[in-house]
Amino acid sequence: MIQEALFAQSQKQPFQPTIDDNDLDTEDGGASLSSTPPANAVQSEQWASIIEPLTPETLLDTVVAQLEVLTLVCPLATDPAFINFIDQYSSPLLNQTLPQLTSQVPSEAALTASIASATFVSTFSDTNFQHALINAQTYLETLQKAWSFEFAQSPEGLVAAAEALVSFNSSLRNSSEASTSLPARWKALSTAQTYVTAASKLPNVPELAKIHLLRGDVDLFRNQLGNEGHEIARKSSSVLLGNAEKFYRGAKALAMEKGVANEAAIKEALAKMLSGDKEGLIEVSKVSGENVVKDALVDFWQEGMISGEEMENVTKM
Repeated sequence: MIQEALFAQSQKQPFQPTIDDNDLDTEDGGASLSSTPPANAVQSEQWASIIEPLTPETLLDTVVAQLEVLTLVCPLATDPAFINFIDQYSSPLLNQTLPQLTSQVPSEAALTASIASATFVSTFSDTNFQHALINAQTYLETLQKAWSFEFAQSPEGLVAAAEALVSFNSSLRNSSEASTSLPARWKALSTAQTYVTAASKLPNVPELAKIHLLRGDVDLFRNQLGNEGHEIARKSSSVLLGNAEKFYRGAKALAMEKGVANEAAIKEALAKMLSGDKEGLIEVSKVSGENVVKDALVDFWQEGMISGEEMENVTKM
């Protein structure tokens, strides 16, 4: 990277301004003592360029920005050659540049960079799994390694780690390893619930409504594992659905955005319906509109929050 090379050079050769000898008077003090310029003097404008020194923080911000872009690109990668390019481009950032810079910056900046790194690694692992480049065990081990740093006091880190585990469950649900990985998926979702619960209890948490929304989602995902044959999930269904309903109700009460409030209301009604109470879904359809609710339910079904059979029951209402 050009910035890294400039940073290395600036460490060896500190910045010194260049001063033209003609700008100084020969008398002590350096400034001209004459108020009248020479008759034949040529007046010209003088410009000075001051280059801000590069710092580890500046370079780290650049690396984090690159990782964030790569994270956005990963889900769009379908060509193996492009996936390999992402791997080749990111490896030096993750294995060389990032460790070097995080050791030279304040802990808060280092934590932000670590979260960005772990988020990228999680997303890239998901891409690799979906293209059959790694198996479920490698995927899980990569996630565990990526999130092995301390982030218990960071709501952003806790939520990002939880979302990575939710993606792990979703990708395995749509794979040939869906049934054989049920124990790993249950454990991943249970860990995700631990993370978002911890995030919701931290002081001054931003977007608390969205965190409660995610808590409800995680328990709906866990409930669905019971429909796939996971015994603990099946036996815990009533508790999981009750918790999801409570989390969605809390999200609805805290929501500052209309979209978040509407989503929470529909999901709360869905949790009630899965428990046997269909009235809530009928009521929310009257408020939000039947087509809006049906479209939302289709999305929830595609995401794996409800089964195909449950979806059929909804459409018959």
